[in-house]
Amino acid sequence: MAPNGYVEAINKLKQELLKLQEQAYAERSLRDEYNTKVRLIVSELKELNQNAKKIREEVREMREKKNALLEELRKLREKRRKLREMKSELIARRRNIISEIKKIRERLGAKRRKKLQKDLIKEEIERLEWEYQTRSLPLEVEQQYVDRINQLELLLAKLETLESRENELEEIRNKIEEINTRLNELKEKIEEVFNNYKDVKEKLNEKREILNDVLKRIEELENEKNNHKSKADEHHKKYIELATKIKDIKDEISRLAFLAKAEQLAKLVEERKRKLRSKAEEVYEKYKRGEKLTLEEFKLLMEFDFIEKK
Repeated sequence: MAPNGYVEAINKLKQELLKLQEQAYAERSLRDEYNTKVRLIVSELKELNQNAKKIREEVREMREKKNALLEELRKLREKRRKLREMKSELIARRRNIISEIKKIRERLGAKRRKKLQKDLIKEEIERLEWEYQTRSLPLEVEQQYVDRINQLELLLAKLETLESRENELEEIRNKIEEINTRLNELKEKIEEVFNNYKDVKEKLNEKREILNDVLKRIEELENEKNNHKSKADEHHKKYIELATKIKDIKDEISRLAFLAKAEQLAKLVEERKRKLRSKAEEVYEKYKRGEKLTLEEFKLLMEFDFIEKK
């Protein structure tokens, strides 16, 4: 190839190299730009994941608290249910006792001063029994004593039953009052626990919404990160391809430059050799004329075989 051919080829390759270097620089810049975006997103994701972890722990604690309050509420309502059942049973029992007392009083009629009547009746029974045992009575009179004692004992039994029922009624009323007090206390406690439960539940729902927003943002950033990484990888691949082409072109330029220099050197050597041969021919003519030659002139004649080497 002519020297100009090498120069033209090298210049053409240099122009192509410049374009490829510009393209490679652009691809590398885009790659670095996307990698920077990826690093920024990774940093933001790290912070968001830490925040999500913290919120998850708060949600777990609040859920446990909510469940504990719900369990407490269930137990309180169960206590209230049992107390209401007890109260219903006592009210039914009270109704029955009141009915029974009413019947006893109706049977007793006007004899309703129990304590006085009981004492008098007991004294009367004792008197009649003493007389029945100590006196000699006709059979008919004895029967009258027995009948009277039986009547008085029946009356005494009714009065004692009445007293027993009224005492039981009073006891039931006290129990109902005690249950009402406990029910009122339970009502207040249930309202307090329920309000706490509602408050925790609302806060828990708010925390869950915050967590969902954070997780949604994490998902968005993950997709964005993957998209940027994909583009960075794509531009890196193009950059590597261009870098490979650039290396190949540089190698080709170096090869052509070496060949051009080698060819130029060969031409210089040939031109020097031609000039020396021309000089040798002149010295040889001088030699043939018998003129005196210098040592360098003899060496030149021997180099081109004008005279035989000894």
